[in-house]
Amino acid sequence: MTPDPEDLGPELDDDCGPTRVCRNARDFTFDGIAEDGEDLQTAWRNRLAREGKLGGEAGSIRDLVFDAASE
Repeated sequence: MTPDPEDLGPELDDDCGPTRVCRNARDFTFDGIAEDGEDLQTAWRNRLAREGKLGGEAGSIRDLVFDAASE
C-alpha cells in the first residue's frame, strides 16, 4: 500500500527544501576554453581527449543518447 502524497508533504519539505536558485551561474562563461583561432566545439573535444574522457564512436550528444537507448 502506498502512502498518500498529502501525508508526505511536510516530511519531504524538511528533507528537500527550501530550494534556491544559484545566482553564480549568470557570471559563468566559456571564455578561455578555446585558444585563439579555435572554435568552442574543437576546444571541448581537445580538452576531453587530453583528460581521457573522449572515446567511442559517438560523434555528438544525439548519437550518445540514441545509441544508449537502442541497447
